[in-house]
Amino acid sequence: MICDFCQQDLGDPVYKPVKTLRHMAVFECPECRLCQSRSLQAFERDTTRTLSCDSDWGNVRHGKGARFSAVLAWLDDIDFSSMQEILDVGSNRGDFVLWANQKHPHLKITALEPDSSILSNYENKSNINIINSRFEDVATAKFDFIYSVHTLEHASSAREMLEKKRTLLNPGGKLLLEVPNLAAIGDPDNVEEFFIDKHTFHFSRSVLLNMVKALGFTILRGDSDCDIYNITLLLTPDEEARLDDEKSGEKAESYLHQIMQYELTMKKNRQFLKRLVSDKLAPLAERQQVGFWGAGRIFNALVKYGGLKPEHVHCLVDRHLWQIIDNNEGIPIDKPEALKQSEPQVLVILGRSSAEAMRKEAHAMGIRHVVSFTDLMAQVALSD
Repeated sequence: MICDFCQQDLGDPVYKPVKTLRHMAVFECPECRLCQSRSLQAFERDTTRTLSCDSDWGNVRHGKGARFSAVLAWLDDIDFSSMQEILDVGSNRGDFVLWANQKHPHLKITALEPDSSILSNYENKSNINIINSRFEDVATAKFDFIYSVHTLEHASSAREMLEKKRTLLNPGGKLLLEVPNLAAIGDPDNVEEFFIDKHTFHFSRSVLLNMVKALGFTILRGDSDCDIYNITLLLTPDEEARLDDEKSGEKAESYLHQIMQYELTMKKNRQFLKRLVSDKLAPLAERQQVGFWGAGRIFNALVKYGGLKPEHVHCLVDRHLWQIIDNNEGIPIDKPEALKQSEPQVLVILGRSSAEAMRKEAHAMGIRHVVSFTDLMAQVALSD
């Protein structure tokens, strides 16, 4: 196994994801520290939609939409007035291209999306040219702006994808790049597998900064700020700033210890889930109507590993998933506004970075008793 970025021998795998269907193993390059997942044997591709908390999660296509409101603050600071051609790599359900088409109607937009089943929101919009293919498989024109949010981690080669994006940008053009942050494995409440089969690359902040600098980008914004779950960068091509040798950047941090600790934390927390359900949620559901906001991977873990039963769930809502997939483990998913009709006496928030916003919205709908997944995990840990 050879590193995608620096071509060094990857050595032995450092982690094997839980219930991988693609026989994936995680490697950390001993030279540049890029973490990458490789399949150890042949596998058959499966397009089944699953909200699994394990590595077989996938094909739901909602992550970009879930992140769009956060990325909007970055977009609002970019001057699109002098731009003409822009590209969305992995346009998904169209959140960015629809925003750009409405707010900047002069723009010619190329939307690149390999999944033809999710194009209906924008396939007949003027000024939006849809290319139904993977980025690696097409030759496209030059652009003034490229939007690449939660796409690079899916690449066949992260290096080649970044290099191609640089060559597609006009001088002075901009690339908005966002990827999941490997630092998320340090969340003490992790119960869902981070190293999912669909992600072939796992970026720490220091590794990604070294990569973009080595490949001829200047960082306009984001070199010093990112949250634990996402790394967001605004870049521009600059051949003069290119590092002569990708090994000459700042020494990237190794995540070997964090990955080992993550594996232990996952096992411990999944045991905690059994007690969280048996000692907290099940008794509570016998006395009151308990609703859940967040129908994704944490909810799946509560059912699969915690033993949460349908009779424990008065209602289940999700802002993004309710229009995409109708149930998780057989429990129907509704939109958050349905809470006004179902009126749970207690609402459990199953979110991470968005938990506080969900709590405020629930209170605004008149739900008085709201508890977060983090609160419940803390209660179980205290009783341990």
